Amino acid sequence: MSVESAKQYRQLATKYRGYGFNLVPLGSDKRPAMTGIATSGGIMRFRWDDWQQTKQTDPLWAQIKKHEWWVDVAGLGGVCGPVSGDMVCIDFDTPKDRTDLVFPFELLERFLQCVGLTDSLWIVDTPRGGYVWARCAGLEIEKGKFDRPALGLDGGYHIELRWTGHYAALPESQHPNGVYQWRNDEPLTPPPAVDRDALLTAYAAVTKEPEAKTAPASVHANGNTPHTPGQGYAARRSAKSCRVFAPHPAIVMMR
Repeated sequence: MSVESAKQYRQLATKYRGYGFNLVPLGSDKRPAMTGIATSGGIMRFRWDDWQQTKQTDPLWAQIKKHEWWVDVAGLGGVCGPVSGDMVCIDFDTPKDRTDLVFPFELLERFLQCVGLTDSLWIVDTPRGGYVWARCAGLEIEKGKFDRPALGLDGGYHIELRWTGHYAALPESQHPNGVYQWRNDEPLTPPPAVDRDALLTAYAAVTKEPEAKTAPASVHANGNTPHTPGQGYAARRSAKSCRVFAPHPAIVMMR
């Protein structure tokens, strides 16, 4: 990294902030950027936890971007959840530690059809699969994320729905195995808004039900059981609006 790359990522940050994102400066390992060395000798990193609930206003961002450690920044992560204007990221990913596989785009396309985002430009090619960015008001997810096996794909293919308490790398960010980039033309407007039930319906349509557990279901303080994709209203709507899609193993392409 260099002074020139620091300038590049500061300029890129200005663009993404214009879409409403809280941002996490990233190192080349996708982790928050290194900001120094502690007195104990350990590595200090950007404290992104501070920005999961607090909006990065212009004065606050001015303080963040002035530091010299930006010369080591290799990407930007978009913080998910209400703090970024209800941004949600759906991550289609291959088995962990498998850099020779690419997630089959057909299943991602099926998700786009189900949720009504076939015309969206907020589709990102990642080194191992793809992201879909959208905005979803009123979404509530226990622990801030769903992570379920991909429908019709065995061996560890999985799809995450990231919300509060999570971030995802944005296009032009570096990765040990490549670069995040737009699948089509770069969008000029913020991610489209989607209905909460439509989002959960589409997610349930491309993922598998988790293994049944014997432990009792958790209950919120108000007495309600947390919503799970594929159950209740979302499952009934999915059965009507989303045809079950199971890609043939032959479409799993090797890099």
